[in-house]
Amino acid sequence: MLSSVHQLHLSYCGITTEGGEALSDVLENSRSILEVLNLSGNKLRGPGLAKLCKGLNENTALQKLMLADNNIDQEEEDLIALDLFKDCLLNKNLNVTSVDLMWNRIGEAGAMVLLPALGPENTKITEFLVDLTLPMPLFEQIFRKGGGGKKGKKGGKKGKKGKK
Repeated sequence: MLSSVHQLHLSYCGITTEGGEALSDVLENSRSILEVLNLSGNKLRGPGLAKLCKGLNENTALQKLMLADNNIDQEEEDLIALDLFKDCLLNKNLNVTSVDLMWNRIGEAGAMVLLPALGPENTKITEFLVDLTLPMPLFEQIFRKGGGGKKGKKGGKKGKKGKK
C-alpha cells in the first residue's frame, strides 16, 4: 500500500506527539512514494516533530510537508526539535521543496534555529511559510512563497499575475 499513496492528508485528526513516531515509520519506509504529507491542525508539538525527523532523514520522495498549527512553540523541547528539523532541511537526500509552519509560535528563537537551513544558497526550498508575528527582518529571511526567485527554473512563467 505504501508504494501507491502519493498524498496523505491527516489534518485536524488529533494526532499527538506519539503519532510522530508512526508517521516517521511511514516516511522511513524505502517503498514510500509519499509526495505530500499534511499534518496541519494536530498536536505534534516539538517532541512529535523530533520523532518525525527520523523518517524525514531517510525519505527521498516527500516534496510538501504541512505542519501548520501543531503547537510547535519556543520551549526547549520545541527548539531542540526545530534544530533537528533544520538538519533535515540541510540533508541533501531530502527532496522537500515546500514547508508550512504557519500558526505555530516558533518565535524569534525558533526562526533563528531554522535560519541556517534557509539561506539564499538553499534553492531547493521554494516555499517556507511562517507567521508574520516574527520580527520583519527575520521573517523576510526565512519566509518564501512560491518560486522563491530561482533563476533558470524549468517551466517558469514570466509576469505572473497577483505576485506581490
